[in-house]
Amino acid sequence: MALTGLYAISYYAILYARFSWNSNPIPFFTLLFLLSLHEFLVKKEKTHWGWAVILGIAIRIGFQLHLILMALFPATAFFVFLFLFFQNKNIWKSLALAVLIAIVLNAPQIIHEVRYDYSNTHTFIKDMTGSNRIDNSKKVDLSTNLERSLDCHAEANAFMVSSAGDNVCGFSYVGLFHSRNPAYINLLTGSDPSIFLAQLRTANFWIILIGGLFFSILGYGLFTRRCFKEQDEGKKCFLYLIALYLILSFFIMTSVIGGGFTEFRYFIHTFFVPFLFLGLIAEYLIGIKKFRPVWIIVCVLLFLGVAVFNVKAIASRYEALAAKDGSNEHFVILGEVEPMVSYLINNSAGSKEVQLDGNPRYLSNFFNALNYLAGNQNFKLIRVTHPNKITAGKTLFYITINGNNPLDMKEDGHKIGSRRDFGQVTIYQLVNP
Repeated sequence: MALTGLYAISYYAILYARFSWNSNPIPFFTLLFLLSLHEFLVKKEKTHWGWAVILGIAIRIGFQLHLILMALFPATAFFVFLFLFFQNKNIWKSLALAVLIAIVLNAPQIIHEVRYDYSNTHTFIKDMTGSNRIDNSKKVDLSTNLERSLDCHAEANAFMVSSAGDNVCGFSYVGLFHSRNPAYINLLTGSDPSIFLAQLRTANFWIILIGGLFFSILGYGLFTRRCFKEQDEGKKCFLYLIALYLILSFFIMTSVIGGGFTEFRYFIHTFFVPFLFLGLIAEYLIGIKKFRPVWIIVCVLLFLGVAVFNVKAIASRYEALAAKDGSNEHFVILGEVEPMVSYLINNSAGSKEVQLDGNPRYLSNFFNALNYLAGNQNFKLIRVTHPNKITAGKTLFYITINGNNPLDMKEDGHKIGSRRDFGQVTIYQLVNP
């Protein structure tokens, strides 16, 4: 109940429950998928056919929710049924029903693939093999991706349970390990090594770093220990199922980590892991007989500390939203982009079309939202893809982070006509001299 209470106030859970993202139902269907497989492991050939239907539905919807589940759900189900098949070959009937349900429900996607030369399948294979990396100029080998994956899993565990750190993997552990090699830090983190090295001088960085690493090592260790020591057959099956799921998840994330899957929302299929670890840690501490009252107090303080971290993060996010300061390079909030569209329309010199240039991250993140809202008012935005594509005579705007002057980057003779700040974002109107 304490773990459930913490999940109810988890900043991570609330953040992505509010975020309009196709993959938000992943936690529900992950649990549905794992519980269905658990029924097969416990009941075996006596499993009710209804669970086969539920499993087929979970796999089918997993296919639709995200690329990672397209690989993870079928792979996990395959190994479970392979294990069950060697125990009782009659299990194939239930497997066939689950596969049939998944195929029938997925028929529209299959038809689409056949009609369009399996375009999504080709993209899926590229992403899974790592050949679809964001920056192919960075030759990242398997050992580097393993380091990045281990690092991101540890950071994600800490963030999901406590909101400690940022919601994007910072590669803190591998950066620290390779701190004597700035060029390698740049390869791993994709940022200026001096920024990372400056973090090493802050106490907050070390607290999160050490606490997160200790939490994951202890969590994985106690989980492994529990797998071997558990006597109850049902619990043992579930622990081994989770172990299989996590191992496959790790290798899948390792294969795609170089493709930009570093935001912790991409780890949402493992949302329950840090809470499981926290429960195992609390159970272990309470089980220590020597000075048991002290360990109980430690557990209470641990849970309270986690709760306080999450409540503070939620309060901080609420304050940003209330101040209309929540949109950034990762998030676009409806109530904050509506005034941006009004600014563009009011400063368009009566035209129904304007051009929008900007910082690549902010232009990419905001353009579709702005253009959609503008379109509702019969107003059109033209995205500037290259400085040579700027059309003379059409009003030009530039969107970027506060304090990032567009004239520092543009050499085409434009001057700032007007500007307006929208929280963390600034939009400039640029005019020819």
